[in-house]
Amino acid sequence: MSKKIISFVIFIVLIVIIFISSSLFSNLGKDDLPVFANPSDTTKSSSTESQASSSSSAKVDANTAVTQSTPVGITMVDVQKHNSGSSCWTVVNGGVYDLTSFTSKHPGGKNAILDLCGVDGTSAFMDQHGNQKRPNNELTGLKIGDLTK
Repeated sequence: MSKKIISFVIFIVLIVIIFISSSLFSNLGKDDLPVFANPSDTTKSSSTESQASSSSSAKVDANTAVTQSTPVGITMVDVQKHNSGSSCWTVVNGGVYDLTSFTSKHPGGKNAILDLCGVDGTSAFMDQHGNQKRPNNELTGLKIGDLTK
């Protein structure tokens, strides 16, 4: 008689597990599952393409697991437009950096940074700082992209 009771209890436990499992997953529909972009899909709308090309941050929405748009390249023409203290971009070793917030914080003075605005500052930065850790770490935090040709 104890085998019948044990079998019955196991049967009830299995029924409960199945019920709980089906309850947990019953609210999931096809829209809740991750969808991965098909690179050969040419049916994208132009507004979606322009949003993706103008952003370099990761995006998460209800229909995708995680998508990351391709970073937009920055040209030297773009950098040259940011040539003042109110908007100061420079290039160092192929990376583009927004130094605007750092101009007033630079230990060597504001003018040392203002001379780099809108130009390739690689040689000036390397001549002054070379491989010093602190200046390179501070610069890394200001990176906004990579220079494209």
